[in-house]
Amino acid sequence: MDVELSITGAVATLCLNRPDKLNALTPDMLQLMLEQLEQVENDPEIRALVLTGAGRAFCAGADVKGNGSPPPPMSVSHARRALVPYQQVALRLYNLNKPVVAAVRGVSVGIA
Repeated sequence: MDVELSITGAVATLCLNRPDKLNALTPDMLQLMLEQLEQVENDPEIRALVLTGAGRAFCAGADVKGNGSPPPPMSVSHARRALVPYQQVALRLYNLNKPVVAAVRGVSVGIA
């Protein structure tokens, strides 16, 4: 699985798990992260979340190669729509009712 949630005691670990792609984010990964963050939010036994990446990088940002097909023409409205899933994950992490610790090593690229 490209995003794995494990729970040990009161600590949940959300691990980006595409080390061969430096954990570059796909739309499916973002959706899975939202679902897993909701699970963490709603589980009273979980007291904290660790966010990490498998392999030599934390996250290389968005997977711009996707499935190898050429990207669609980019417009401002398309770009705004494309950012929505990233914003949803960022807001979910920001508003999580539990402390979040980022265990970062290697490459870590942000998107705004």
